[in-house]
Amino acid sequence: MRMLNAYHEKTLLSFEAYKTASPKAVADIIADREEKDGKESEIKLGESKFRQILIKKENLYAVRRYLTSKSHLYVLTAASRNGETPVMKRFLDSLAVKNTNAKSQSAPEINSKLKIVPFAALKLSQIEINQISEPPKKNGDKKAPSSTPIKNHNSLPIAVITKPNPSFTESARQKGVEGSIRVRLTFSRNGSITKIGFLSTLKEGLLREVMFAAIRMKYVPAEKDGEPVVVTKLVEYAFHLY
Repeated sequence: MRMLNAYHEKTLLSFEAYKTASPKAVADIIADREEKDGKESEIKLGESKFRQILIKKENLYAVRRYLTSKSHLYVLTAASRNGETPVMKRFLDSLAVKNTNAKSQSAPEINSKLKIVPFAALKLSQIEINQISEPPKKNGDKKAPSSTPIKNHNSLPIAVITKPNPSFTESARQKGVEGSIRVRLTFSRNGSITKIGFLSTLKEGLLREVMFAAIRMKYVPAEKDGEPVVVTKLVEYAFHLY
């Protein structure tokens, strides 16, 4: 998986690329599991068709597009709190599909003024992952808050677009592993999860599945006085056998 997230002019822009033997099947699984509140449609671009999910909630407008090739799944996400923004429209309209295997087609025209940088040349952002422990509770202590509060009348909490569910590994299923993994996530200003702190864990590959689900979360950053800010939230992923 390769992923690029950015937050520009109050608009989240995200691009994900997955190499898989079954791009269409994976796209259907992701869309069916993660896009429960959106309106689905099919959009044609040239000779290609792709799946689009439009999510409209209070203070959230998001578009998710799923495009597949023979070996890859591509997911585009654009979101803001105030409907479709010019940045969002430019981002979604920039999508171009070209069948490079067709001998009769020439290479796609590229505006020479655009600075195009391949994924391989982009600087990688490291995600800090560690084991943390909660301070022991004293008698009479109330339940600790699940997130870092922003105490300001001119503030907005993060707006979660999608929260992927981790997969249940076959090994964990066979061994009857159940329970929950609790993590403290740091939601950065640019729409990326930058820190994952594990407060509890499970075996048989479930920890890896939680990490993969966490970094794929899509959200519009929290704001304070009109500017994006970093916040942390406690998130719990539960695993149950049925």
